[in-house]
Amino acid sequence: MHADLDSTVDEKDQPPAAEPLPQRASRAVLPVLFLGAFANALLAPFMGYFIVEGKGLAPWWLSVYSAVAITVSIAVNRYIGRRIDRGTRLYQWLLLGQAAYAIAVALLIYSPPAALLIGLVGIFQGIANTATTTMYSFGRLMLDGTQARAKINSKLRVITSLAWMLAPPLTFSLASWNTGITVFQVAAGVAMGWILVGRLVLPTTFRSPPAKASAAADGGASGFGMLRRTAVCFFFALAHVLCSTSLPLYYTRELDLAPYAAGLSFGVKCAVEVAAILLAPWLVKKVGTNRGLFISALFAFAAFSQFLNASSLTGVLLGACLEGMFYGTFAAVAMTYVQEMSPTRVGRATSAYMNSLFLGGMAGILMLGAVATAYDFRAVIVGALIAMATGSAILLADTLSGARQENRARPLNR
Repeated sequence: MHADLDSTVDEKDQPPAAEPLPQRASRAVLPVLFLGAFANALLAPFMGYFIVEGKGLAPWWLSVYSAVAITVSIAVNRYIGRRIDRGTRLYQWLLLGQAAYAIAVALLIYSPPAALLIGLVGIFQGIANTATTTMYSFGRLMLDGTQARAKINSKLRVITSLAWMLAPPLTFSLASWNTGITVFQVAAGVAMGWILVGRLVLPTTFRSPPAKASAAADGGASGFGMLRRTAVCFFFALAHVLCSTSLPLYYTRELDLAPYAAGLSFGVKCAVEVAAILLAPWLVKKVGTNRGLFISALFAFAAFSQFLNASSLTGVLLGACLEGMFYGTFAAVAMTYVQEMSPTRVGRATSAYMNSLFLGGMAGILMLGAVATAYDFRAVIVGALIAMATGSAILLADTLSGARQENRARPLNR
C-alpha cells in the first residue's frame, strides 16, 4: 500500500499480498464490472415502473419486493465477505451472482404472477446484487500493490457510474415499445455477455489472501468503530435516495416543470458525478477520507437547499450539479473510509460498505412513500436534509473518537 495515502497503517499490519498478476490481468475486472453494473442498472430503476404499470400492482408491492431483495443481498453479502477474508476463489462468488441475475431475468421474461415476482425474482435479484460487492473486492485485491487504495476505489466507482449513466435511459427507451418484455430480453443478452466476458478475461483461479487480522490492523472493525462508519454511509445513502427518487415528481407536480426536466437533470448530475469521482484520489491525498466526506456533506446541504428554493429549470440544473458533486465525492471516498477500519479484511469491509448502501436505499424507498403521502415531495427533500445532518453528526463523532481515527482524518500531504 502506498505510504503517502495510508501512512497511519503500519507495514506489518498490511494484508498479505495476493498472488502476483500481470498488469493486463489485474485490469481485466474493469470491463466485467462495467457489464455487471450495466446489467444491474437496466433493471434496478425499472422494477418499480414494471411492478406498478406492467403488472398493475399496488405501489406497496414495490416496497415488499425491495425489502425481499435487499434483505437477501445483505445476508449473502455478509457471508461472501467472510469467505473472501478467509481465502477463497473469487470467481465462484461472481459466477453465483451472475447466475442469479440470469435466472431473475428469465423469470421476468416468463412474466410470473405477483407472488412469484415478489418472492422468486426478489430472492434471485438479491443474490445478483452481491456480484457488485464481489467485483469490488476482486478489483481491490487484483489491483492492490499497483495503485493507491483511493485510486483503485475511484476507478471502480467511475466504471460503475458510467454504466449507470448509460443503462437507465436505454431501459426507458426500450420500455416505450412495450411494457417490459424488450427490457428483459436486452437484459438477458447483457447477462450472457457479462458471464462470457468474465469467464474469458478473469483469472478463475485467483484467490483472496487469508486475512491475518490484529487489533491494531483492524482498527476496531469488529466493534463500534466499524458500526460508526457504516452508519455514516447509511445516512448519506438515505439522504441521496430520498432526494434523487423524489425529484422527478417534485419537478412536475410542485415546480410545474416539463417532464424532460427530470431526464436532463439526471444526465447533468451523472456527468458531474463522474468528474467528482475522478477528483477523489487527489482529494483523499490532500485532506483524508473524513474531511473528504465533510466536503461531500457540504455539497449535499447546498444541493438540497438549492432544490428547495429552485423555481426554474436553471435552478434545478444548478442543484443537479451540486448533487453530482455530493454523491460523486461520497461514492468514491466512502469505500476507502470504511476499508480503513479493516485494512486486513477487504471482503468484510466491502460487504459492510455495500450493505449500508442497501439499507439506506431500502429505508429511503419506504420513507419516500410515507412522507410524500402524508405531506408532499418538498417534505421528502427536507427529510434528506435531516438524514444528511444526522450522518454528518456521526461523521464528526467518528473524526473525534480517538487517536487512530483522528490520525486517519488528518491531511496526508502538507
